[in-house]
Amino acid sequence: MPENFRVVFIVPSLKSGGAERVIVTLANYLSKNYKVEIWMMVDTQVEYSLSEDVQVDMSYSDIKKGGITRIVWLVNMLKKNRSTVVISFMTKLNLYAIVAAKLANVKVIVSERNDPSKTISSKYNGIRDLLYGQVDKIVFQTDGAMRFFSKKVQRNGCIILNPLRENIPETYEGVRKKNIVTISRLHPQKNLKLMIDAFDTFGINHPDYRLIIYGNGPMEEELKIYAREKGLADKVIFAGVDEDVLQKIRDATMFVITSNFEGLSNALLEAMSIGLPCISTDSPPGGARMVINNGKNGILVPVGDKDELVKAMNRIASDAEFAGNIGKKASDIREKIGEEIICEQWKKLISNLII
Repeated sequence: MPENFRVVFIVPSLKSGGAERVIVTLANYLSKNYKVEIWMMVDTQVEYSLSEDVQVDMSYSDIKKGGITRIVWLVNMLKKNRSTVVISFMTKLNLYAIVAAKLANVKVIVSERNDPSKTISSKYNGIRDLLYGQVDKIVFQTDGAMRFFSKKVQRNGCIILNPLRENIPETYEGVRKKNIVTISRLHPQKNLKLMIDAFDTFGINHPDYRLIIYGNGPMEEELKIYAREKGLADKVIFAGVDEDVLQKIRDATMFVITSNFEGLSNALLEAMSIGLPCISTDSPPGGARMVINNGKNGILVPVGDKDELVKAMNRIASDAEFAGNIGKKASDIREKIGEEIICEQWKKLISNLII
């Protein structure tokens, strides 16, 4: 490995989000062996703890935004040290990263972190497919996301799941509180109105339960009004962002995700890892299906299907033995996606490019 070798992550920002958390986890881990830099391209906000060995460059935020401007800036920065592997996670930035990396003659890895049919306008699919065919490696989270692309792109792809963060609480042993919980960005993609509707119906036979929603986002006020109009203001709790959320939800009855589409939900992985009985929509491109064996370590329900969601919630609430079994089996995921296991897969990927 060249003495001045570096790994450069190109990100819009490090605001709270699933992809951002994975980037920070990887950057902190890789900084033990490599020089690691994170270049902020849109916003300078950082909401995660970074190792002191990770260098953050925010200089682009002072420059006029624009496609050509961004590419020129990236090329000039990359040419300063061609012993570089560029890593980008966000679809639009991926395209800039590929063009700049090729012009600067450095290695580039990109990753699709959501449903690729939703992350960019369909009129740009051909451009994305063309550019993705030029990368040194492309990382997917699911088989479904990989199959979306041409055979040429697929041949250069691999699947790596998200890593669990460190210090995940132990599984809970004891009587569970009558809480249904979720951790979610309050955004239309997450279809939280479906969750509220299902909880409303579920409450007919289970009136002593609460629905607790952790997270924030643009729909917060709309969702609060929606719950209030259904007479659920006292039972649907909006708990905001909480750094200690896993500790607070570990004794809940169940964890629910109702997304219309989803890459691979960190919240779902963490809920499973602490032994919560989990329900998720079987949303494209199949992230939940990658980790949930339906009826064995969780429950999958069709996207947008309130009746099936209520049925699944009723089953967990009414059958303690079933709930306990799927929760226990869900926690086995710790052995598959621990931080070191997943980060070592990325490290090997990078090492193979610089041999």
